[in-house]
Amino acid sequence: EASARQDDCAREAAALAASLGDDESQLYATNKMFIAPMLRGDLREARRILAEHGRLTQKVRQPLFFLLELQVRSTVALCEGRLDEAEACAEEAGNWGHLLPHAGGAYGVQLFEIRRQQGRLDEARPLVEAVARLGREGATWRAGLAALYAELDMLDEAAAMLPALVADDLAAVPRDSLWCGSLAYLADAAVATGDRDAAAVLYRMILPYRGLTLLTPSLSCHGAADRYLGTLAGVLQRGREAAAHLEAAMAFDDRSGARTWAARSRYELGRLLARRGRRDDEGRARALLTEALDLADEIGMTGLAQRCRRELERLESTPQGSLQDVGLTAREVAVLRLLADGRTNREVGAELSISQHTAANHVRAILLKTGCVNRTEAAAWAQRRGLATDGPTSPS
Repeated sequence: EASARQDDCAREAAALAASLGDDESQLYATNKMFIAPMLRGDLREARRILAEHGRLTQKVRQPLFFLLELQVRSTVALCEGRLDEAEACAEEAGNWGHLLPHAGGAYGVQLFEIRRQQGRLDEARPLVEAVARLGREGATWRAGLAALYAELDMLDEAAAMLPALVADDLAAVPRDSLWCGSLAYLADAAVATGDRDAAAVLYRMILPYRGLTLLTPSLSCHGAADRYLGTLAGVLQRGREAAAHLEAAMAFDDRSGARTWAARSRYELGRLLARRGRRDDEGRARALLTEALDLADEIGMTGLAQRCRRELERLESTPQGSLQDVGLTAREVAVLRLLADGRTNREVGAELSISQHTAANHVRAILLKTGCVNRTEAAAWAQRRGLATDGPTSPS
């Protein structure tokens, strides 16, 4: 709502300045018109504004507006899957640092996201670690570092950072223009590490952005907020909400033409469906993961492509049969749900008010019916089928 009001004011100001022949004021107002369409995922409108912004920039010829135009061009190119163009624009914008000192920091933000999509964050690790050690100035980069660790599968390091960063509703993270970027980074770290406490806080923080993108104005777009809500809901074992959010994210990305985020939303939804383990989900999961892989390969998102291939291989190797097919009873489903959460037989018994011996008998029956060789494999079997989602633990 606030963005819509700002957009209306900017458009009115631009029209007034144009009527007065005041190019500089019109350019300033036009620059403020990028935020609303980027939030809505309207990349066509963003490109239209870019064309007008570019025309006025050439007339006014102020360094600041050359810089801002390049930054927005980089962001739009990133969304649309033109990573080489995104990098070239970011590099050119960074070259304005000799006149505009803040250009260097903006360049770092843009290059971080580009390298992330290229699967090249390992190159940025030493610098991000160094900046994150700074005082208040490094607060935003601590969130970025957590995402970097998660992306590089350094999950212990990512998990160690999350509690302090999400404490007291993210009190340690500045509410500045980089706020939405920090939310995106921390959400990805929470999902990768399975940190439910962090996921609960971040879900609540991101929920107001539902139906919009998470945006760092001018510098970076992080895709549909619903994609983050969906993956966080998955960690919180709210499977129906997770699926609904991810379906919404995929529709949003397709509508906007944001191919980079369309690849990621397809991967996340395909992964969710694959791990729910329902027979009627398998075909769609495979199709979504294949689509995500094709897009990732075409765009040059090597990290995502590797994840898609691993998920497809996992799907092919998953033992056939749903919960109903293998004949699990309601009590066995309840026991398997707890196994998927890593509970011992003693803990299973206490939770379900049965003896440890009875719990062990149920575990043996589960192994026999599912064809798993041990409780660890049974837990993985359950996780792939999304068993520990939605609803009470005890059988009805």
